[in-house]
Amino acid sequence: MLSENVFPEPLTILDSLVNLVEPNPFNTNYAYNSSLANQFNNFNEINLEVNQLNTQSLWSNSPQVSQEQIDPLSVDLPDLIITGLNITSPIKAGNTVNFNYTLRNQGSVTASSIQTKYYLSNDSLLDRTDLELGDDNLSSLAKISSQIRTDSVNFSGNLNSGTYYFLVVTDSANTNVESDETNNTFVKEIRVTKPDLVVDPASITVPTNPVIAGQSMRVGYTARNQGDAGSSSGTTKYYLSTDMILDSSDSWLGNDTVASLSAGASTIRSGTVTLSSTLTSGTYYLLTQIDSTNTSLESNEANNVSSKAFSILEAPDLIVNTLNIPSSVAGGSSLNVSYTVENIGQSTASSHTTRFYLSTNTTYETTDIEIGSDSVVALSAGASLTKVKNMMISSSILDGNYYLLTRADTGNKVRESNETNNLFTSSAMIEITKPDLEISQFTLSTPNNPTVGSTLDVSYTLTNRGKVNAIGTTTKYYLSSNEFFDASDTYLGDDNVPTLAVGATLNRTDSFVLNTNLSSGTYYFLAIADSTNLVAESNENNNLDSEPIIASSNDQPDLVITPIIGNLVANQGENLNLSYTIENQGSVNAEPSTTKFYLSTDTTFDNSDVLLGSDSVASLASGTTRTQGVTLPISSNFNLGTYYLFAITDSEGVVTEIDENNNIVYQTLQITAPPQPDLLFDGLSIPNTVTQNSNLSVSYNIRNQGNADASATTTKFYLSTDTTLDNSDVALGIDNLAALVSGATSNKNLTLGLNNITPGTYYLLAQADSSDSLSESNENNNIISQMFGITEPPKPDLLIDTLVIPAQVNKGSNLVVVYNILNQGLASAASSTTKFYLSTDTTLGNDIYLGSDSVGTLASNQTTQKMHCWRLAIQLMQEPIICWLFQMTIM
Repeated sequence: MLSENVFPEPLTILDSLVNLVEPNPFNTNYAYNSSLANQFNNFNEINLEVNQLNTQSLWSNSPQVSQEQIDPLSVDLPDLIITGLNITSPIKAGNTVNFNYTLRNQGSVTASSIQTKYYLSNDSLLDRTDLELGDDNLSSLAKISSQIRTDSVNFSGNLNSGTYYFLVVTDSANTNVESDETNNTFVKEIRVTKPDLVVDPASITVPTNPVIAGQSMRVGYTARNQGDAGSSSGTTKYYLSTDMILDSSDSWLGNDTVASLSAGASTIRSGTVTLSSTLTSGTYYLLTQIDSTNTSLESNEANNVSSKAFSILEAPDLIVNTLNIPSSVAGGSSLNVSYTVENIGQSTASSHTTRFYLSTNTTYETTDIEIGSDSVVALSAGASLTKVKNMMISSSILDGNYYLLTRADTGNKVRESNETNNLFTSSAMIEITKPDLEISQFTLSTPNNPTVGSTLDVSYTLTNRGKVNAIGTTTKYYLSSNEFFDASDTYLGDDNVPTLAVGATLNRTDSFVLNTNLSSGTYYFLAIADSTNLVAESNENNNLDSEPIIASSNDQPDLVITPIIGNLVANQGENLNLSYTIENQGSVNAEPSTTKFYLSTDTTFDNSDVLLGSDSVASLASGTTRTQGVTLPISSNFNLGTYYLFAITDSEGVVTEIDENNNIVYQTLQITAPPQPDLLFDGLSIPNTVTQNSNLSVSYNIRNQGNADASATTTKFYLSTDTTLDNSDVALGIDNLAALVSGATSNKNLTLGLNNITPGTYYLLAQADSSDSLSESNENNNIISQMFGITEPPKPDLLIDTLVIPAQVNKGSNLVVVYNILNQGLASAASSTTKFYLSTDTTLGNDIYLGSDSVGTLASNQTTQKMHCWRLAIQLMQEPIICWLFQMTIM
C-alpha cells in the first residue's frame, strides 16, 4: 500500500504516472476520472500494483531524503512483442493452415490475460478493413521470457488469388499496460492461390459425321488447370444443347471423373455418351461443364463450360400392318399371316424381330398369347418389306374370339424416334374353335350283389358340342369308391368311338364281366369319354359320367383312431414326432392300410388341406389296438400360428368297413418359429485412399446376434460406385468365416487386390453369408459399405534441362552435343533413348535423323549429363546453312 509519507501530493504523482502510460494504438477508449479516488481505482484496474512502483527519489521538501535523490519517477511494466512467425506460403484458398509464432515479454514484470489476434490484410497496416482470422489466449507470461505458440487458421475459399499480409497482434484486448504499446504487431507477406479449371473448346472432340439419334458416340476433351493452385478431383458433366449456353432446358448425357490437377497441368479425357432416340435432325452442341459439382474453389467460376457443334440425324421409325386375316382357325391347326414392315424414319433400321400375339383386347399385355415370331432384315429410310408367316395355333388355347397383334421390333433392339407405333391390331377378331365331347345318360344294369364274373350292361350318349369335328376316341369304364376318377380306381373295360361331326350325337351300348369282389358299401361305375386325351377340347370337364351301385355284407372290419391327447407344438422347418393309437372295432380282421396326416387351417377336412406324411398299418385283428409312431416334417413355408392336424385311417379306402365315417380325428397344432442365427457387421475399416493397382487392407467385425449358432459361411467383397449391391459391382475376393455361436463376434483381417481399376471414388461392399447357405432370422442386414478413393500412382517426367551445341559446324567435321536430362517426375524413370535430328526449322518433321543415345535409369529429381558426337557428311548440304538440332527421349 502507498502511504501519505511517501507521496505527500498524491494527485500530482498520479497525474504524472498516467502521463507515462500511452494508450494502446488499437483502442482509444481509456478515460480517467478527475477525482483522486477514481484515478486511483483506474490505476489499479490497469494492473499496476503499488509494489511495482520503484521510487528512485522524492520531492525536495520531503524530510526523509537528501537533495541527491531527486530523479524522475520510473514504473516497472510488461512489454509484449512477436519475435518470430513461421507460416507456409503460398496458401490455397479454403485450406486450414498450421503455424507458430514466438511471443516475448521483454518488460520487467509479468504480463497476464494475453489475447493475440490474427488478421489478413491487403497491406502491412492494421485497420478496420482487415479480416480477423482467429485468436489465441495465454493466461500469463513472465518477465524477460518467450513462448512459442502453435495455432491454425482457415483461409476462406472466397479469397481471391494474390499477395496478402498476415498480421499477428498481441495484447489485442489491451489488458496489459505496457512500456511500449507500438510494438505489438508482427507482419508477414503471404500469397493466396486458387485453381482455375477450364476446357479448351478446341480440344473437344465429337464425331465428324452425323450421329443417329438413339446411338452412342465417343467424345473427348482436355481439362486444364490454369490457376496457381492444385485442384481437387471433380466431375465433368456432358450436356446436349441447341445452343452454346448451359441452361435448364439442356439434356444431361453423362459424367466423367477428373483427377486432381496441379497448377498449370492438363489431362486428356474421353468417354461415351448415348443420345435420346426422340431427337430430330439438326445441329446440336456438346457442352462440357468441368467441376460441375463445385468441388474446387476457383478463382473464376464462370469459365467452366465449353461447347462443340455436331450434327444429329433422326432415328429410324418402324411400323407394321397385317393383311388377309381369316375369321376363324381351329386349335391345333396353322395360321398364315401376310404382313408389311416399313421404316418411316430418316435413318437405317437394323435387323429386328416381329412377334405375333392373340389378345382379348386391342392393347398388348404380358398376358397375351404369343403364337410366333419372324426375323426382319435391316431397312433403309423409307423402305418397306412384305412377308408371309405360317404359325401353329396351340390346342391349349381356349376357344373364343381374339385380336391378332403384330408387334415390330419386339425386343426394342432398334432405337427409334417413336417407340409407341410398333403395334398393329387387326380390325376384326379371329375365332379359335375346338371340338367338345360330352358324355351323358350313362346307365348300368347289374344283378343284386354282383360278384366276380357277373355281367354288367351299360349304355351312354356321346355328343360333339364343339365347332370342329372330333376324331375317333376311346371311352373307358372304372369301378370307384366315389364319383371322381383317380389312379386308385379299378379298370373294367373300354369302347372305341368313331369320328364325330360338329353337333352330332352317338348312342352307345356295351357289356363287360366284373373282375373284382365287392364288400358291403356304395360303389360308382365311371364312364370316361376321350379317356386318353387324344382330342384337345374346348371343355375338358364334361367327359365323365357315373352310376352308383350298392353292395352289402355283415362281416366287416371297422378302423378308428383314438383322439390325440393334448395340444401339439412344432417348430417351423423342423420335424414333429407323434404317436397315435388305431383300433379295429369290427367283427373281422382288417387288411393292411395307410394312415395319412394333413395340416388344415380349420376343423373341416377338404382338398385344400396339406398332406404332411403317411404311416403304414399292418393287418389288425378284430377287437385289437396298436400304438404307432410317426415323424412329420413341418415345412418352413408354413406361416406361424394355430393349425389343425388331421389323422385319417385307411386313407386310401382299401379296407371295406362297416362304418366309413369314423376314420378321421384332429387336434390343435401350434407352429412356432425355430431359433435362428443372424449375422451382421459391427464395423468395416479400410484406408481413405489407396494407390491404383495396389492392395486394400480390410478389417471387419461380424457378429451373430441371433438366438442360434451359425455354421461356417463365406464373406464376399465387391467394388461398387454406390452403396447398393447389384450385378454391375466387381467381386474382389472372399473370406471364410468359421462357425459363430449365438452372441459371438469374429474380428477378421484380409487384403484385396485392386488391379486395373480406374482412379476415382468407390465403395467397398462386404456381404456376410454371401452364398445364402445360412437361414437367418433377418436376411436384410448382411451388407455393409465403406467409401474410399483410388488415386493414380506417381509417374516419371523426363525433360532436356540443358542442350549445348556449337553455333556453326563445317561440312564433314564432327558435331559435338552436350545435354543434361532431368527426371522432374515423382517416380523413377526406366532406361530410355534420346534421338537427335537435324532440321532447317524449330519444328520436328521430315528431318534428318543423326542418331541416338542411351540414358540409364533416373531417380525422381535426378539429373545426368550426356555427350554425343557425329561426323556430318559432305553431301549433307551444298551451301552453308544454319541448322536446328532436335532431341526426342523415348521411354
